[in-house]
This record gives sequence, structure tokens and C-alpha cells, in this order.
Amino acid sequence: MGRVKEWLMELEENHSAKIADILGIELDDLEYLDFEVEIEASKDGLIYGYTIEFHPSSSKDVLDKIERLEDGCRVSVEPWEFDENYDYRDQYDAITSNPSYEQNYKDEIENLKLLQQVEMPTKELEQVLNRQIFISVIGAM
Repeated sequence: MGRVKEWLMELEENHSAKIADILGIELDDLEYLDFEVEIEASKDGLIYGYTIEFHPSSSKDVLDKIERLEDGCRVSVEPWEFDENYDYRDQYDAITSNPSYEQNYKDEIENLKLLQQVEMPTKELEQVLNRQIFISVIGAM
């Protein structure tokens, strides 16, 4: 079994209170919901978010309490909502403490614009290049 799947199982078993909090319901109400947490990730394993998908057997009364409910059967969850211990201030401080950050960012973007102009011999290589450019844009931030 993969690491992500093991983590997901642990999440479902041990983080019921967090899920109830995300859904905006009481922990006791969670017992009346039949759901699965699905990971939205890239092929490279980068997690973009989660979807809590409710089965038709879930209590309609409890589902009606969930303000974020989409299409009557799911809730989209940002990746950081499950990670209560992560402190984003460290990243912010690291970025803002660099006096040349803005110029470095602009230089990286200009370099990526040049890279984007490279002609690739195949569509597959073009897709790989575009994915790497996207990753670099995110990394430059």
C-alpha cells in the first residue's frame, strides 16, 4: 500500500474531529455521513487539494448543515486545511528577508519566457517543457 493511501486511511481514522470542523458540523453528526476523502494530485504527487465525497446513504439532515456542500454530495478542501501545524510565516519571512527578491523573481520570469520560446521536436517534449516551466514559475514565487 502506498504512503499517500496509508496517510489517507490514518486521516479518516484519526482526524474525524478535524473533518467535522472543516465541514462545520458536530463530531456526533459525522457518524451519520458515509464519505471518502479523495486526493487531487498531479502525476508527480503534488497535492492540489482534497474532495470529501458523500455517498447517497449519508443523512440528508446532516448534509443540509454543511454550508460548503457542492452539488449536494461533495466538499472541496484546500491542502492546508488538514495541516493545522504548518506555520506559513517561516516561508513569508524567508521571502521578505531577501532584499533582492523582487529583482530575482523578475529575472526568473524573463528566463522562463526565453525558455518558453524554445521549439520542441515532439508534442510530448513540449508538454514536459511546459510542465517544467509551470513548476519553475511556482518555485520562483
